[in-house]
Amino acid sequence: MGNKLAKLGSPSRQSNKGTTSLKRKRLQDNDSTDEEEEMHTPKKKRLLSTSKYIYQTLFIDGENSDITITASGKEWYLHKVYLSQSPYFSCMFNGSWSESSSKNVVIDVADPNIDETALKITFGSLYQDYIFIKPVEVVGVLATAILLQLEGLIQHCKELMTDTLSSKMVHIYYEASQMYGLQALENDCFNWLLANFLANKQDQNFLKNISVDLMMKLVVSPDLYVMQVEVDVYSQLKKWVFLQENPCWDSTAKNLTIDAADYFKQLHKENPSECFLKTEKGKSYLPVFCKIRWQHVINDLASLKLVEDDKVFHLAWIQPFFEQQWKKMLTIEQGRDEGPDDVPEEDIFYKNCFRCGRALPVEGDYCWRWVGYSYGIDLLVSYSNSLISIKRNTHSQLCPGAVSLHPYRSIAYRIKVASVDDKGRRTTEKSTVITRINLLQDTEHVVMLLDKKFKFPLYVSMNIMVSSSNDFQFDLEPSKLLNKDRSVQTIAAASS
Repeated sequence: MGNKLAKLGSPSRQSNKGTTSLKRKRLQDNDSTDEEEEMHTPKKKRLLSTSKYIYQTLFIDGENSDITITASGKEWYLHKVYLSQSPYFSCMFNGSWSESSSKNVVIDVADPNIDETALKITFGSLYQDYIFIKPVEVVGVLATAILLQLEGLIQHCKELMTDTLSSKMVHIYYEASQMYGLQALENDCFNWLLANFLANKQDQNFLKNISVDLMMKLVVSPDLYVMQVEVDVYSQLKKWVFLQENPCWDSTAKNLTIDAADYFKQLHKENPSECFLKTEKGKSYLPVFCKIRWQHVINDLASLKLVEDDKVFHLAWIQPFFEQQWKKMLTIEQGRDEGPDDVPEEDIFYKNCFRCGRALPVEGDYCWRWVGYSYGIDLLVSYSNSLISIKRNTHSQLCPGAVSLHPYRSIAYRIKVASVDDKGRRTTEKSTVITRINLLQDTEHVVMLLDKKFKFPLYVSMNIMVSSSNDFQFDLEPSKLLNKDRSVQTIAAASS
């Protein structure tokens, strides 16, 4: 039995042997092919690149230098062939100038932003094909690149500044943009401030570096993201003044609110007969406070009492606004004004609208209203599933104040929504045009649909006009206000 099994198994062994021979042959053929491919495959090994060699040997070590540049108290041993990439030097070396044949050139650097570090980075960029610039160095490099007319480096600096905008750098970049005529960068910085002036609650130290002129531009802009309502602009300006007067202050945003309030209380104790903005210390800030949209601040009793109690701004200065708003209220309440009849002209709309906004920190459903008297319109705003809608509430929910029961009321509005990153930079933004809409009782209207590009947090900003009348614009002139010396009983005091 065993022999038979052995015999039966014998052909199988012969077959395996033949198969093994074939496999060995294939492996040998494959090995031969692999060796052939390997012979023709280049092997990569990182060596000192030509760029690095040139930078180290020629720029850092100054070997074979044919010209010495003296700038900012330092001598640079450089090479005309590399410096000629700069139109500044190319013109110098090829024109009929004394420097064209000189081996020593002195550059008179008048710009205070240009220092030794900026010169090293800029000169070094001519010797290599890449460059590393820190945000704290970029203004100096930009200034040097402008001096030497290096357009590529100028563009790189502008892109870097745009990409690194933050609360710590925005004022530096804004000043640089104005100094060197960089309009696009100036717009980027200003837009960052418009979005973050009220919305950035984490780091408000940037307020220290905002000048009076720049603050006036921010406060008057219809594009300011007002969080939540107009009185919050006033409250933020108090913090700004406090930081201007106390530049060494350094604490949390919560403490800023408390410390600013205590600061003005103490000033009033020291000088109880005058409001802050009428004192010698406060006069320089008055032009900014004159740009607040006071007609929309006095529509809320709590806001009115806040201004009165602070003793920062004299309510008698805005007496014309009280009269104007009272007439508007009577006109609307008596049915003579049901809102804008048509889409208002842009200039009229942006001067008369009130600004309001809300920050939505995380994905979710939101519903809110803004405080203050709104002429009988209880406007509810909601966000859900990428839809933003508004509703004129009359019966569906409890109202904090009286509401109009007219069949319809119209408003004009513009809404903007922006996604912001952790530095406050707007990554995505969408805005409607100025739109007029009839608001029926308890009827919801979708005003914006956001696409998937929008990520949280979101800033929602609205400009709203509820009246057809064109408010008379009172220009509060600081010089005239300071000459007034009369005291009146305010509406807020009478109400209390």
